[in-house]
Amino acid sequence: MLIFFIGSLFFTETGHSESSVFGGNKIAVSLSSDSVPPTSHQINLLQKSGISLIELSDPRQITFFSVDFKFIAGPFRNFILPEELLNSSSQLITTAVDHFQEFEVRAPGRIIAYNLFHYPYDARPSFFSVSGPIADSIRSETDLPIFYRSYMSSIPEEDHSFDFISLRYPSRLNSLSDPNIIYHFYPDSDHPRSLSSLELLLNEMVRLDDSLILLPDEWLFHILEILPDFHYILAAHTRGKDVEMIYPHLQQQIELNINFVLTFTVLLWAFLALLFKFRPFFVELFSRYFFNHSFLISDLVESRLRNRSESGIMLLLHCMISGIFFYTASSLYFSDISFDMLSYHAPFLFPDGYQQLVIFMTGILFATLFHALSITWLALFNKELRKLPFLLNIYAWPFLLNLFPFTLIVFLTQTDRSGMLSAAALILFFTLFIVAFIVAAYQGGKQLSKYRILNVMITAGLFCGTVIYLLYLLFTSDLIMEPLRLALWVS
Repeated sequence: MLIFFIGSLFFTETGHSESSVFGGNKIAVSLSSDSVPPTSHQINLLQKSGISLIELSDPRQITFFSVDFKFIAGPFRNFILPEELLNSSSQLITTAVDHFQEFEVRAPGRIIAYNLFHYPYDARPSFFSVSGPIADSIRSETDLPIFYRSYMSSIPEEDHSFDFISLRYPSRLNSLSDPNIIYHFYPDSDHPRSLSSLELLLNEMVRLDDSLILLPDEWLFHILEILPDFHYILAAHTRGKDVEMIYPHLQQQIELNINFVLTFTVLLWAFLALLFKFRPFFVELFSRYFFNHSFLISDLVESRLRNRSESGIMLLLHCMISGIFFYTASSLYFSDISFDMLSYHAPFLFPDGYQQLVIFMTGILFATLFHALSITWLALFNKELRKLPFLLNIYAWPFLLNLFPFTLIVFLTQTDRSGMLSAAALILFFTLFIVAFIVAAYQGGKQLSKYRILNVMITAGLFCGTVIYLLYLLFTSDLIMEPLRLALWVS
């Protein structure tokens, strides 16, 4: 049976009750390791809000607060994978005990619980089997309860060795599956929606004799700043009362942030409109490729069309589109926590604060390398494709179609939607890379005097086989896929 206990604060469900010296409906503030020290005014607001419990990541942060505050120590490790727990359990135990003992030394008698993990990959059942012995070993060194912060919003079904699990309550959640637990609130940039969700959470948890809600410090201090009477609401909850949040003026707040993705998309379509208007040859190539293909091929073969600037523009534009597509898709499928997780597991690839810039540059690099490899491959296997104007014109133009999945993914991001449409846009975008290559290989093979079909099969077959093999290596690599799965899971 799951145990829900937080030292002197809470109770268990193990068949006997625990004394609850600090009983009631409590709110705690969670500070990250890089949090700015709160000002005296902010600390005063916490006390007015009935908040005397702080979750800290760094024991040195204890000096920020007076002796009136108590603390939750941790988290010890972020975004940990079951494989890491299995491979370094002894070292983890030793380091964790030292970490938590430093908290006790700095604030003797004021530490009430240990947070061992922050958003581990507990969607995998193996997490509980490998983390159990670690939690038990640490528990033998302390009388305080041990818990971890889960990204999930419902109690896991697996048996575990933790005294309790703190579940995530995102701002878009509108109900509690089981209120007999501790929640950490996860707001977003939409203040009215976040406050409405927090109101529901507070009023659900107040039904319990003992409860705890963890609020992020940066968000809470910001709300206390823009809503001067907000501390009265929090204080009412700690006194066991229902609360009501009515802030109509927040609905009028509009963030005038420049959305560079949307701006780029509009400029892209405007640029294409200018090309169609002021470059007649661009219009001619476009119409002949998609609506009069055989005549275009004939003119290219007979060298009546030698222009390659339009196709070069298309490839350069497509490289930029690919970078924005990668960036936009990552915004749709990854949350801020996902980017933090990528930075944690691969700091050299994803420097903190620059994760999306890296993804943007990866998209440009991917498209550039793909086009360079494709053009080289086609020319290598077919001597008729060594005429650059012919090769560029039959290869580049299909990528114009990628404007449609690109625009769709941008639209879905702006409307805050994902699902089947976004998956279809992703599949179509990357499928067109292969389609463009196969079309070019087919058109090149038709120009040979013999072995046409064989040439197409060898050229396209080997290329597709190589792509499939590389994808196989990617999707079977735990080094790459495990952090990626965790990043997608916490999105």
